[in-house]
Amino acid sequence: MEKLRRLATSGPFHWIRGARTENLEPRTGSVLSEVRIGNEADVEEAVQASREAFPAWKALPSAERGRILTKTAEVLRSKLEEIALMDVLDNGKPIWEARMDMESVLGALEYYGAYANNGFAGEHYKLPGGKTEDMENRDRRLELSTANRDLEGRPALAAGNTFVYKPSQFTPLTALYLAEALKTSGLPDGVFNVLQGEGATGAELSQHPGVSKLSFTGSVATGTKIMAAGAQGIRPSPLIIFNDADLVGAVKGALMANFFSQGQVCSNGTRVFVQRGIYEAFMKEFIKQVKGLKVGDPFLEDTTVGATIHGQHAENVLAYVQGAKEEGAKIEGDLKGGHYISPCILSNLKDSFKCVREEIFGPVAAVLPFDSEEEVVGRANDTPFVADGIEAGVIWVNTFNVCSPEMSGIGRENGKAVMEYYTQTKTTYVEGGEIDCGLLYKE
Repeated sequence: MEKLRRLATSGPFHWIRGARTENLEPRTGSVLSEVRIGNEADVEEAVQASREAFPAWKALPSAERGRILTKTAEVLRSKLEEIALMDVLDNGKPIWEARMDMESVLGALEYYGAYANNGFAGEHYKLPGGKTEDMENRDRRLELSTANRDLEGRPALAAGNTFVYKPSQFTPLTALYLAEALKTSGLPDGVFNVLQGEGATGAELSQHPGVSKLSFTGSVATGTKIMAAGAQGIRPSPLIIFNDADLVGAVKGALMANFFSQGQVCSNGTRVFVQRGIYEAFMKEFIKQVKGLKVGDPFLEDTTVGATIHGQHAENVLAYVQGAKEEGAKIEGDLKGGHYISPCILSNLKDSFKCVREEIFGPVAAVLPFDSEEEVVGRANDTPFVADGIEAGVIWVNTFNVCSPEMSGIGRENGKAVMEYYTQTKTTYVEGGEIDCGLLYKE
């Protein structure tokens, strides 16, 4: 634990200059560790380390970069249970979910390791984009920094870029396991740098002239600030269910889209649009399943909804629900406060309600009926077609969150497309079989 309280920059772990802050364990609310917050000088040091390491790293044969990523997967696999346990302590998610995230991490490391080894063969030369900086929120810290973060660590490193990674101040620890595993696997000093910090640290990074590319995962409000005027149209992700949808599959998709990881997933389909012909049947089954979700200790194998990441965030989630009630919404579910928030469903809503317009980032689903395809697409984003018209970077068909639930839609998800980003394509996922619902759908 002592080493995990430090900052990883330019290889070795060392103390940084900023003030200390307490990192609380969501499961109990007790202090898990103390973390120092990076200041302006620490940002400068991390970026400088990244810049100095870039020439040698990009010149390294891609096969050698791939070997390091593959070796990192082996190192992490040997500590899978240890890291999963730390993930529960750091985040509050159920233990089975932490293990599943780790498998996703390992798979992506192996994928991009193999891609770096032979993925550039037979193509035009692709040059690294430069020094990348990434800021994360707290839903899936280790997974987001590796496997399913196309705009982040693994593909960036595979393509020959160096990297500065700032995890959320609420979940600072597991990213250091990754830094340590990369170092053990032979990654040169300065290539991957973990910089702990709060909002001010992220602001320093996002404005630093030495950063060539920026990847951000977090709230719409913060993303809008980072993207300035160009991001004013960002909305919470919609989930659209038509009359001809399989009812069981639709409910499973809605469960995954709203309550996975306590609803703390950046691409959650929190605006659930349900066509009127299936609305009543959907609501009956959805309410039944949500009331059957088990809220409790994330270390228990049968827990489906664990602890909310932070006490203040839990209060923010409850404030959204209270505000919705005051605006006239109907609340389904035995909503309770504290770190352990019971899931709930909001109905009788209008598109203008705050709970519909903004990202709650908690175990709360907003369900809205619609009549026609033209209507629902217009309400989603004023465009004429569904898969082609929805203004989002990723479209899921008959499924939800199949590849690392992460962004509300800017950037590519996994595979070769992310390599193009680092050196607009729309991705549509179509599930032809039964939806795999990790939240233990009960017949």
